[in-house]
Amino acid sequence: MITETSKYIQESQKCQRNWNLNKNIPNKDLDLIIEAVTNCPTRQNINFYNVQAITNRDLIEKIHEHTAYFKIDPDVDVSEYSKLISQKSDIKKSDKNWVLKTNPQVLGHLLLAFSANEETYYRDAIDDKWDKDVWLSIGMAAGYAQLISTQLGYASGCCGCYNDQINLLLNKKIRLLVGIGIPDENRHYTEHHYEPDFRFPSFKSVKKLLPVKVDWYNENN
Repeated sequence: MITETSKYIQESQKCQRNWNLNKNIPNKDLDLIIEAVTNCPTRQNINFYNVQAITNRDLIEKIHEHTAYFKIDPDVDVSEYSKLISQKSDIKKSDKNWVLKTNPQVLGHLLLAFSANEETYYRDAIDDKWDKDVWLSIGMAAGYAQLISTQLGYASGCCGCYNDQINLLLNKKIRLLVGIGIPDENRHYTEHHYEPDFRFPSFKSVKKLLPVKVDWYNENN
């Protein structure tokens, strides 16, 4: 039986690639998403990261232009990618010319740009642990943002593939981008926002092939 909460979990794992930009997210929902991002658990409640909340459409479009890192072999049908991966085929070892695709998940109504909080009080003392905590905290914040956004009726998508121009645009060394917004309900979520003929592979079969192993330790062992 799929509960309402379970549905939100399943939906929040999808990476939305197209948006209905004719609609707007109410400020109260934006505020709740930011509350989730800034109040999620971190080690000893220390703020290891900062986040820039971007709704400026011109800036979001400029950021999108610098996300062209998704490589597609023009001789391989995209629908076959998950099958090739499930067969453990190394599709990236090729002499073919790659076609680069931008990551339109960043084109949502709200774009969250995460960076490290360089002023964390004990960074200089234990820098290696600091960097680990930065990544863990950003991951937790992104997860909170995506789950809460899904419960509010929105879609989302993470992006870690971009060039250094984004750092210049935002004047920060960005570690993760998360796009959140109203999905285009007339299109499949994997369709590129600007290229409707192109669908990103979702690799669903990989999760079936290599499921997360859960070992229970209870009163019986």
